[in-house]
Amino acid sequence: MVTRRRLVVPALLSLLLALLPTSALAPPVSADPQSVGSGDVVGRSFAFRTLEVDRTPRPADSAACREHAGTRGGFVPMELDARLFSVATSEQDGRVVDETRRRVGTGYLCVQLPDPMSVPAEQSAGGSAYARLRLPTAGRVEAKGWCAVAPALAQPGNAHLACRLSVLRDRRTGVVRGALATNTILNPVGTPLQPAGSLWTAYVETRADVEPRPAPASAPVSGTVAGDALGARAAYVLARGRRIADPPSSRCFGSPHETALHRVTTRGRTGVVPSGSGRRVGLLVSCVASFEVNGMLTAFLRVVGPTGERVELETEGRCVDRGRPTAVLQRVCELRVLPAPQAGVQGGLVTTLGPALAPVGEIGPGDRPLVAVSLVPLG
Repeated sequence: MVTRRRLVVPALLSLLLALLPTSALAPPVSADPQSVGSGDVVGRSFAFRTLEVDRTPRPADSAACREHAGTRGGFVPMELDARLFSVATSEQDGRVVDETRRRVGTGYLCVQLPDPMSVPAEQSAGGSAYARLRLPTAGRVEAKGWCAVAPALAQPGNAHLACRLSVLRDRRTGVVRGALATNTILNPVGTPLQPAGSLWTAYVETRADVEPRPAPASAPVSGTVAGDALGARAAYVLARGRRIADPPSSRCFGSPHETALHRVTTRGRTGVVPSGSGRRVGLLVSCVASFEVNGMLTAFLRVVGPTGERVELETEGRCVDRGRPTAVLQRVCELRVLPAPQAGVQGGLVTTLGPALAPVGEIGPGDRPLVAVSLVPLG
């Protein structure tokens, strides 16, 4: 945080500002160390674990689903009500060690998708989506966009669901813009000893003149059970990326972009991710050859795997920019982890969310994206 002196010579200040490059003028940090402000808006990053609630969605949510996600012939919308929980991560390796730290809000998601069991292996199927969240400090947040489901390559019956959604402007609540990304493991047929669960990341901007909503009074939740009642537990890692300026040689055939992964955790009462980060816990190397907008890319991930040992995993996927062209776009990258039996990993998903401040294909161009990793262990 930059501490301002009480006395500043105007002429000297004007000269310094004129000499600084535009890229050096970072947004000022507001009084809240968890938020970044730009004068008229305040932006906050969130990360939370979702637990599905076994109940019929509210009619108002179902109506909003039809309005924003539409209807597709032959597709029955998948509707999920959920509770949102803050998480805690290990200081050593960034793995999520408490998946239900405190309840911080509620959520609803609907997706127009085919039956995951009908999607052929090596392929994915997508559909329009709508989400409604109630978050501490931000209040009611609505978003719409696209979700894609891909079968788990090494485990028939399991699938991965990745959503990239743009936050809708709401003048009543003061929500201006933002983006959401989901990292979800599905077990639609209830395969024994296979995990299921979801880790969301979000960036939400609200008007600076709107008072933050208070966090709900919620007691800590004992244990780390987060819906994985079928036996096996997925390994989750939550980190913030930081671009490495001069990457060493890598396995990339094209131009490598290396992003160091630094451990972060969430505020227990709010799910807000502080602006700072901890020790380095991994590396993500994206390979950009003949990359085009929304094109595919390959990336190599180095983190601690489900067994507690460090592993290197190959991933493939794409990056998409979300938001309005008049504002800073948010880049969402979705990378499917390929099976690696030698590392004890049958698959997984990597999602990144951060400002799109560099050419498409660069996951972490100094914009410090939030990175969520889910790894499914071998059964």
